[in-house]
Amino acid sequence: MSNIANAAPPQLGTDPTPAGLTAAAKAAAAIPSPPAPAISGTEQVSVSANAVTASGLLQSARDSDGIDELAVVQLKNAIQNGSYDVSADDLAQAMLGAMKESMP
Repeated sequence: MSNIANAAPPQLGTDPTPAGLTAAAKAAAAIPSPPAPAISGTEQVSVSANAVTASGLLQSARDSDGIDELAVVQLKNAIQNGSYDVSADDLAQAMLGAMKESMP
């Protein structure tokens, strides 16, 4: 191992590589990089069934307005016919939860 801190600075008109590089490092630096592989038109990508399902679900969620129409109809019917019942405890818990979420 060489001690670069004590190496003499390169002189003008001499080898431009930094002082302290070993012969192996100089040789490695002189080797050109291999060319990038050519991309042909026959490249293929396969997608798993889970990825296809997840992509479909994500697209459905994006296309949705976020409202469960069936649940809305069922709630409307229950309210109209008087069968919708909310316990006071459940209502209080929901109100407290909403207040906690809205506080900074």
